[in-house]
Amino acid sequence: MSIKGLLGINMKTEPIYGWLYISQPAKHVNFNTVQKISTVSYRNNRKRNLSGALIYDHRHFIQYVEGEWSVIAALREKIQLNTNHYEILTVTFGEIFQRRFKNWTMSYIGYDKYQQIIPALAMEGFNPYIMEEERLLEIIKAIQMVA
Repeated sequence: MSIKGLLGINMKTEPIYGWLYISQPAKHVNFNTVQKISTVSYRNNRKRNLSGALIYDHRHFIQYVEGEWSVIAALREKIQLNTNHYEILTVTFGEIFQRRFKNWTMSYIGYDKYQQIIPALAMEGFNPYIMEEERLLEIIKAIQMVA
């Protein structure tokens, strides 16, 4: 048996994947709904070793989630069936070298907070559906800087 095996170090860790998607909130979704989603996500993500950030501006969700393939795949299925949002569009999905939000099981970025971080998001005409992948990733990176 190897030294790592004797020490109990898992040699078979899955690669980490990142998933960035955007969606539109359903009509019944409001600040309280998103607070509840954030609370439940925090608890569930901690158990599943997921990390990421959720942005909500009353018109859109932008969410970035990272974790093991099997966990992300199950989450993607669950999110696709969730009635709190629609027009779910994957911006990017793939293996990542390291976590962006290793200390955040799920950070919720509300209107006031992201308005300070990224003023462009507060613009009335902000529409993530017409943005380039790189620009959306820049938004995630800006949030990461304050994480």
